[in-house]
Amino acid sequence: MSTSTTTTGGNATVKKIVFGVVAVAVVAVVAFFAIRNQNARDEDIIKIGVILPLTGGGSAVGEQAKRGFLLAENDINATRINNDKKIKLYFEDAPLDATQALNVYKKLRDINHIKYFLSCFSQNSMVIAETIKSSSDNQKTILMTTHLLIEDFPKISPYVFRINVTSKTEAECFYQTLINQLGYKYPALYISNDDFGKDVSSHFIRLCEQNKIPIIKIETFNRGQMEHRLELEKIKAGNPDIVIFIGNDETTAHAIRQARQVGIQCQFVTTCAVANARNWQIAGEGAKNIFYTSLDFDFEPHNNEIQKMYRQKYYEKYGEQPCFLSANAYVSLELLANGIKKSASSTPFDVAQTMSVFKDIETLVGKISFNEIGDAPLDVIMLRLVNNQGELVLSHK
Repeated sequence: MSTSTTTTGGNATVKKIVFGVVAVAVVAVVAFFAIRNQNARDEDIIKIGVILPLTGGGSAVGEQAKRGFLLAENDINATRINNDKKIKLYFEDAPLDATQALNVYKKLRDINHIKYFLSCFSQNSMVIAETIKSSSDNQKTILMTTHLLIEDFPKISPYVFRINVTSKTEAECFYQTLINQLGYKYPALYISNDDFGKDVSSHFIRLCEQNKIPIIKIETFNRGQMEHRLELEKIKAGNPDIVIFIGNDETTAHAIRQARQVGIQCQFVTTCAVANARNWQIAGEGAKNIFYTSLDFDFEPHNNEIQKMYRQKYYEKYGEQPCFLSANAYVSLELLANGIKKSASSTPFDVAQTMSVFKDIETLVGKISFNEIGDAPLDVIMLRLVNNQGELVLSHK
């Protein structure tokens, strides 16, 4: 009796062991094929990291850029690139914070093994570009940036490219349009105390000094600053005939609003970086009839058929009209995908070499050509905001 019981118990134990081994084997096989299938899927995807300010002061610009990138991703994947591969965008939020931008860049590069990046804004793009410059060859990645006006920025590395207005072009537009052509004589400047503000304003100040145009008052503000009345009262005391607000986020929009509230009644002007619906709403009365720099894309009567189709597509998806920020984003991803396709390579070096010789590429924002440092500078126009629409003041070309 006891022997029989022992045998039965032994058989049960053996069966449990066998079933356990089989179960482990099945799990291992399933895991193996899952990993193999995932690797196969990964090989069919070109991963691109997108680092944007999606929260905080720059989120209006970040959201416009994100929408442009998503529309481009959809259109590119409809036709496929590079041996029928699709692209997949990996978005990360870096709210105008260089440390955060660097952290998410390294995460996408080292953990997600991403070789291609898109970004905007000075702090984020600068820290990524500096990291690319100092990286070893096997860690090099490509950075395509928009909305960064610092002069000669792509010179930092042959892996860095930029599509946008430059600080010099923006400053020249201010000077030629406002001073030379419209005849303003007593400008005042309210400048964001960052690389963007310093770069644009230094070019404008130099032009004024060369032509003996007095600048009535220069005041500065910090990103995120909510109270501007003290500085604006000083500008008001100088009695300027025009105030140029040089900034690149909603902080500038708050300053424009408060400038009207303290009683500054002259003409206001700001940069293309501030020109979007959300900032106009923040600026309130200060945005009425404001002058601002922009691209031809933002002046609908100048739009060609390609631009009109994009506007329609954007409106159908998002329920509002696009601005040049989304168009620039769309074009930057389009050019990067084109570089990957034409190089027939997955290495950043080969793709960068291919993109560096792009000339007269037809895009949403006109013909694009990269110069010897990887820059594709765009011409600007001066618009006036009337009933939430841009009316042409003067072209600067």
